[in-house]
Amino acid sequence: MNGTDVATWPHLVAATHRGIEPASVLIVENHEMLAQAIELALSARGYRCAVARFDAGRSILQQAAELRPQLVLLDLFLDDADGLDFVAGLRATGAKVLVVTGCNDEGHVAAALALGASGWVSKAQPFERLLDAAEATLRNQPLIPEADYRELIERGKERLIVEQDARHRLAQLTARERQVLSALSEGESAGDIAETFFVSVGTVRTHIQGILGKLGVSSQLAAVAMARLMFTPDGPPPRFN
Repeated sequence: MNGTDVATWPHLVAATHRGIEPASVLIVENHEMLAQAIELALSARGYRCAVARFDAGRSILQQAAELRPQLVLLDLFLDDADGLDFVAGLRATGAKVLVVTGCNDEGHVAAALALGASGWVSKAQPFERLLDAAEATLRNQPLIPEADYRELIERGKERLIVEQDARHRLAQLTARERQVLSALSEGESAGDIAETFFVSVGTVRTHIQGILGKLGVSSQLAAVAMARLMFTPDGPPPRFN
């Protein structure tokens, strides 16, 4: 089945006969098998679906601007990208955004809601729940109580402010300091880093002191925590080089 095989979509055919354009859905998910499963299942429910390409020479936002979907199913953790960076741009195309994530960091999800996402659904939930959530979002039906939604948005706004400050501080690091912080984030010791870069342990410690000063923190643990603020434990490791 593919996005143009209308004859296999009874609901879509009925809608077409009534002169109703079927709702369109763009799936932004870097796990190919899951993306295809979602595409097939939503197509069977009568929706016009497309899976975003990550090798098409066009960005996610460019593809959304061309396809003009009514709904985007967005994975927060894409290869070498944070789905949060796409939420506002996708909303600007007029699409609703439903976050589909395996992330267990509610703060990250809250940030997506603060940026304009309509809701989220966990990959740990039954597959039918994901499909139902997509349909509910298209119909403007809330996925959670309004009070909970507003509370999460406020939490998300706070999270975004903290992340913006952290990004500003991280941007002040030199290229070598970013490499050292990346290594620290991956659990390497000063000795390990010294061997990797063929420098003395003293030089590495000087870099670490420079990192702490620019980030405004007093320990390596705090520096690593600030770096990891952009990611959750289930997401990609921070890389700054």
